[in-house]
Amino acid sequence: MQAAVCSLVCVSIVAIGCSKDADPASENALGHSSDNPVTAPKHPSEVAARPPSEPELDTAVIFETNDGDKRIGLEVVSTPARIQRGLMHRQHLAPERGMLFVFGGDRVRSFWMKNTLIPLDMLFVTKDMVVAGVERDTVPLSLESRSIGIPTRYVIEVNGGWTASHGVDVGTKIRLENMPEISNPPL
Repeated sequence: MQAAVCSLVCVSIVAIGCSKDADPASENALGHSSDNPVTAPKHPSEVAARPPSEPELDTAVIFETNDGDKRIGLEVVSTPARIQRGLMHRQHLAPERGMLFVFGGDRVRSFWMKNTLIPLDMLFVTKDMVVAGVERDTVPLSLESRSIGIPTRYVIEVNGGWTASHGVDVGTKIRLENMPEISNPPL
């Protein structure tokens, strides 16, 4: 009987850890975004100790700074739903990682920090791959609109303070590595 109860508990933990909600913006029972599937922990005590999972990153951005090239891995988002969700609800962004927002045209971009739990630096990048402006150390959960007032094609979000500590500023040129083919990105 005790073995059957133990098996049932283990199966329940696996089911909870691997389940996904129908709503793509929702979180599963372990508090992870449904875009970040998790595997079941070996023991229930590991649930609280696990760091948040992050997607594997093949794409990278290289910032050409006066102190040499600085590279970070990027999660690429290019659909309206993924762009709207961005880094919302995430409690952690690993060092040397970021998110690249890809748009289909040049427009003045505006972002806010609603439901974003970590401070971020936002880099607004032109179609010529030059940083046109940086919004540094944005305040988590703020509804304040963040924009540089200049048309841009891309926005890169990294951990707050990253740009200052790595010498990235207006005029910094960037290169993208392993950029996926994106069809019909939103304007």
